Amino acid sequence: MFKTSYCDLFAIYEIIKNKQFSNYEKCKTYSDFLHIYCSQEIKSINNIGHDISLLDSAKLAFEIYNNRAQDISSMRHNPTWSLIHEHSTIRDFLLAYYVIHKIKMYADEDTNIDDLKHVYPFNINRFCKEIMNFDNEDQIKILAGIMNIYNKHGEDYRAHNCYLAGRMEDRDVQQDAIKFLTECKKEYKKKKNKNDTELLTERTIYISLIQLEDSSSSEEYINLLLNDKESDKINRGFHLEYYGDIKVKYNHNLQRKDPLEDFSYTYERLYPKVSESIESRINYPLRDIELYTLISLAQHRHINNSLNEDKRISLLNLCKTAIEINVFHEFKSYLERMSLDLAQKTLSILDILSLITDLKKEKRAGWVERKYLIGESVADHSWGAATLALLLLPEEGSKPYNKDKIIRMLLLHDISETVTGDKSKNPRSKNVVLISPYKGV
Repeated sequence: MFKTSYCDLFAIYEIIKNKQFSNYEKCKTYSDFLHIYCSQEIKSINNIGHDISLLDSAKLAFEIYNNRAQDISSMRHNPTWSLIHEHSTIRDFLLAYYVIHKIKMYADEDTNIDDLKHVYPFNINRFCKEIMNFDNEDQIKILAGIMNIYNKHGEDYRAHNCYLAGRMEDRDVQQDAIKFLTECKKEYKKKKNKNDTELLTERTIYISLIQLEDSSSSEEYINLLLNDKESDKINRGFHLEYYGDIKVKYNHNLQRKDPLEDFSYTYERLYPKVSESIESRINYPLRDIELYTLISLAQHRHINNSLNEDKRISLLNLCKTAIEINVFHEFKSYLERMSLDLAQKTLSILDILSLITDLKKEKRAGWVERKYLIGESVADHSWGAATLALLLLPEEGSKPYNKDKIIRMLLLHDISETVTGDKSKNPRSKNVVLISPYKGV
């Protein structure tokens, strides 16, 4: 029997009501349970003169909740209407069943997939992952369908298919998925000026490779989030919509950005997993990404004065504990910075300005090591470098470049030394995300 933690009150009620555990005792997943339940209900409907399949019901559920049915009111007379609306869990299972069926069909034929443009939220994807892993043959066909869709269709179709490619359970199929996703990653790393849809696809490629335990992708993606504000916004917004903090529109792709509102559902999904993993020192593939996401969500609310006090304290403690685990240098620097910020009940731009001002007192390490008592400070160095660029760089070069951006980079390039101090040999954090939430910086 599948674990009760995987189901909800609907399943528990149904089992107790029927008192027939034999129907469900061989179920390995919640999807198995719902497949049996829906099949039994459809059999009862067919016994009174109808001829409906599970796939018919799944297609109807899909059309209704993706607003593809032109006249919803006419659908109320469909015999499976009551089944679809009996419980949201049944609806979500049927939606997932239809999605996986369509992808599997595309392995063998160019079927119409106009209805597969969207990335679905957790409540649907949890069933997609179970259904597609029913057996090895299914996984092989579904991966083939995913690859065909990726190669033959546009950007809108890619994100969800790349997401599912990372959820294969058969080891041989996983290796094929890693090869496919690695090529996808190379393609997206070459893209310039990516739009939101492309950023979402890039995110799902990285997350799927991390889920498949590709060793380099976790550090690569966290570094991307640390250094690219748009990717970071997409990552936060995706989690909020995926777990239900932002209301899902079923005919809308999951790519909305963080509105800086409550993130309780995401917190409740991620915090227990991350906290338990760090305390037990038992890692799981997505731990560092989910740790980063939690802290990033907190960071942007803290500077906006909208972070719940209980969450601030719990995530501060999580940050402090996480610093002791084995994470790469840039990520550790970020956690150290956030520990300082979250330790303060309130935070504003003035706090950051105070830190930046202290750079006037921070002597450059090279001068100190050579025992020059009157040496330049970090602030002197940054101002001098920016001034040289302002005065000497031409407005235009032989190759296009942004002079204003270079000047701003020079002004800020050593800002992390507000935390680390100036070190001539040790690596230093260069992550813009440390200051990016602060308006005007």
